[in-house]
Amino acid sequence: MKTVIVYFTIIILWGIQLTISGQPVVDFTLPDSSCVGAQINITNLTTGGSTFYWNFCSGNTNSNPTGVNIGNAGGLLNVPTYITLEQDGNDCYSFISCQQAGIIRYFHGTTFNHNPISWTSLGTFGGILGTSIEGIQVKKDNGNWYGFVCNNTTLVRLDFGVSLANTPTATDLGPFTGLIMLHGLVVIKEGTTWLAFATCSTGNKFVRFNFGTTLNNIPTLTDFGTLGVISNPAPLCIVQENLLWYALLNCNNINLVRLSFGISLLNVPTGENLGNPGGYNLAGGLSILLDCDLTSGYFTNYLTNGQLGKLIFTGGVTGTVTGQILGNIGNLNLPHSFSEIFRQNDTLFAYITNRGSNTLTRLTFPP
Repeated sequence: MKTVIVYFTIIILWGIQLTISGQPVVDFTLPDSSCVGAQINITNLTTGGSTFYWNFCSGNTNSNPTGVNIGNAGGLLNVPTYITLEQDGNDCYSFISCQQAGIIRYFHGTTFNHNPISWTSLGTFGGILGTSIEGIQVKKDNGNWYGFVCNNTTLVRLDFGVSLANTPTATDLGPFTGLIMLHGLVVIKEGTTWLAFATCSTGNKFVRFNFGTTLNNIPTLTDFGTLGVISNPAPLCIVQENLLWYALLNCNNINLVRLSFGISLLNVPTGENLGNPGGYNLAGGLSILLDCDLTSGYFTNYLTNGQLGKLIFTGGVTGTVTGQILGNIGNLNLPHSFSEIFRQNDTLFAYITNRGSNTLTRLTFPP
């Protein structure tokens, strides 16, 4: 009897996809006991989501992906560096920061399994963005879409209005004292507070932007410095496990660093250098995802004959991590960064930017 109850609990916590309007609070009620063959009625009390998709973990990141290089649609990519994916209704968009071309928007139709079917160069917005643009994120807040781009010493906000199909306006949110070469970027909402975290590759820093209750605000900056372990940081990931928050960063192309915040991202984190988990060789891109009760990670090695690597976490984010090379999947060429790993029904997708060939590689985790 107990086994049946635990089995359903795992599905509830890890087998649901939310279209998130805020930080989700997963909550269900169900009988504490049942007989074999009896119907079980589950009441969904979850808040923070607007649409729900049930699955039985048929596509998950613990399985090795397949990859295909989709080329340079529209010929607009020029030194593509970071990429982010977002879905506006049924419309799927990717946004790529290109150090020689500004921001490129791809429209994929109704699924990220499609190659781009149209493309737009959003440019540098009259020079507000230079040639040192890096991390990019796109989020929806109070019915409006906002993009954020790391721009060397400052952060630039793109205002799309109610649709990602609109041409955005750009606003420099700085200046911010002490920032040098902003690199990786993650924008996340904790409770009612919007936060952004970024790394400074040249300045050897980890920083936090606090927007308060809306992304339309000018953020305040907290500079955490090196936290004793950060050197030449690049992309980063923010994950929550067992109600505790962590950031994972690649540093010096050979080390994995873990930052621990405790129960809130508003805390001052502590840092630990985990060293080379195995396989790191000019490691650049990093992607971590908690899916189906498993913590999975992937990294790229920034080589002409690029490599995709896998991080195996034993005991979760705070446990032992081991890296292994999966090979050159999807014609990687100086692969830089991952997009988010995006679930659509039973299949997971992610994209990688190839700076060497000015192309994108699509990874698929099929059911």
